[in-house]
Amino acid sequence: MSYITKRFISTLKWSARLVNPYSKNPSRKAAIEQAVIDHAKDKGVDARGAEIAVIASTEHEGGVGIVDNHVTVDFQTADGTHITTHHVRV
Repeated sequence: MSYITKRFISTLKWSARLVNPYSKNPSRKAAIEQAVIDHAKDKGVDARGAEIAVIASTEHEGGVGIVDNHVTVDFQTADGTHITTHHVRV
């Protein structure tokens, strides 16, 4: 008998390159963080072993094939090994 272990993002942080992002708009910061958590669950990134999500950008638009506003997020294992990078709509 096999069991499937459901994982969840245990650590959500902002890149050290971003100095106090959204300090004047904490509700927007919270909404972006929730969007990242929801994205990880919806896309199965956490099931691939991602335990850390590092938000690497503030909200922006554009990019190749990307129309909507989004943030760039690096997903990592518990030891910091990179798994994948996603553009998360916000």
